[in-house]
Amino acid sequence: NRFLVSGNFSNSDKEGKSDYSGTSSFHFFSNQRNESEWVSQSKFQYSTDFTSTLIGQIDADFIMSELKQGTSFSRQFYRLKPKIQFSGARIALQVGLNIINSSDGIATKSQGSVFPQISIDYAPSDIFHLFGGIGGDVQFNSLSNFSAELPWLGAKTQVKNTSQVGNVFGGIKGTTEKYVDFELKYAYSEYADLPFFVNSTAQNGAFELIYMGDEKKVSVVNLTGHFNFKMAEGITTGIKFDAATYDNLIIEKPFHRPNLVASWTNSIRLSNKLLLSPDVYIIKGLFARDLKTQKAVALEDIMDLNIKLHYQFNPNTSFHIQGNNLTGKAYQRYLNYAVQGLNFNAGFGYSF
Repeated sequence: NRFLVSGNFSNSDKEGKSDYSGTSSFHFFSNQRNESEWVSQSKFQYSTDFTSTLIGQIDADFIMSELKQGTSFSRQFYRLKPKIQFSGARIALQVGLNIINSSDGIATKSQGSVFPQISIDYAPSDIFHLFGGIGGDVQFNSLSNFSAELPWLGAKTQVKNTSQVGNVFGGIKGTTEKYVDFELKYAYSEYADLPFFVNSTAQNGAFELIYMGDEKKVSVVNLTGHFNFKMAEGITTGIKFDAATYDNLIIEKPFHRPNLVASWTNSIRLSNKLLLSPDVYIIKGLFARDLKTQKAVALEDIMDLNIKLHYQFNPNTSFHIQGNNLTGKAYQRYLNYAVQGLNFNAGFGYSF
């Protein structure tokens, strides 16, 4: 069961030198094992223009949570991100800090972290940009988020935050505004408490979480990119990918974390009211831990072909029909759990 309520506010005077906005949400989650969790999250952002090229900004996050798994765990998470932004004709620079304090309800002391946040963007021409930077962060994890990613978690799943203790990145991006935009990015990160899903030996048919990067941090290299191209009026195509490699793992393989996720999406406007959207999704390099041998086993690569037809009756009313997994193969994204085969869905939309 899930319940979510949220609200937001913002500055009504958009012409002034200062601006602010905020959001607040409350989420409740429970499962069939009588476990429950509520998460209250508030975000606030304030910015002010010192000059036409210099801006100051501060972002604040505050999260409170309670997890009940027989025993109750109260968790708090605070994040403050002050920064200065300079924007020139060809160069943009951001310098700031990421200040984080959290408690998980288990440790007797809260944990604090401070990460420098520096990024630079240089445009040698009107089309190309070179960018790079350093940083770090902490990801607030919740039972609700883990269960949304994998519904078959076992009882009393341990929930810990994930720390990106260091991050260095750089790349190139560009756009011709009308026809092409692209980005290619390299990133090296080190993580503490990076979670992996494995089939549980204690709970039949369930999964458990194991965390890597306690004493020796997990090294992750990501090569990501996208390329979008407008082929003609009403026809666009785009490719996106994320290739990842993992090092300093105690386990044999990065279980259920792929080394390549890629997509090819398309949009074809057949008429003013009819839009066709075929796409292909690819997941490669998946491994799991076999229950009998306790060894790593490779899972079959996934190629998911989908197509969607969208018809706009009028500005307020629309209809769509979508076919998913058109190849009809029962892939296993997670060991022993096949994804849904060939399936279709349809729906009406109305806005007012």
